[in-house]
Amino acid sequence: MDGSAKEFLTALRKSEITKQNKKRKYLKVLEKVELKHKEKTISLEPTELSFEVDFYLNYENKIIGKQKNSINFHIDDLRDVIESRTFCLFEDIELIKKKGLAKGGSLDNAIVVDEHKVLNEGGLRNKNEFVNHKILDLAGDFLLSGYRVLGKVSCHQGGHELTNKFLRKFLSLKSSYKIVEIEDIVIS
Repeated sequence: MDGSAKEFLTALRKSEITKQNKKRKYLKVLEKVELKHKEKTISLEPTELSFEVDFYLNYENKIIGKQKNSINFHIDDLRDVIESRTFCLFEDIELIKKKGLAKGGSLDNAIVVDEHKVLNEGGLRNKNEFVNHKILDLAGDFLLSGYRVLGKVSCHQGGHELTNKFLRKFLSLKSSYKIVEIEDIVIS
């Protein structure tokens, strides 16, 4: 696999669609919930019938730098998000491996960035690939709640750990959401 969601979605698109007997359940956000952890923040607030993500990334690395993107999963073209690969800094590879992570990591399945360039042949797939992959990660983490969420996420410097902590907090606050069944809405 290449570190993006592209191959998963290619496989899913080849499968046959079956109509379900039940309406899909969603978590509809009723009130804003926020979590701050050091320089990182994440919040979720009500929207109409959509899942939206505003993500801000700020790395000291000059290649990654500051990136921001906003995606509405209900109406936007998601191709750049779907095709965006995971990434790491070259200087962090030894530390990552010492922790027992990235055992199958290579330039084939991750973007590797050193101080002044992207080491992968061909470079980036889109100009916002770093922040787009963070949006992809966040959307996947939210789906692990077991529901599709109707709300707007704003995230600054987030990652899997922050999103996990946030979802635990959000789901424990029963007054912040309700479960709704909706039949005629399509959220990518």
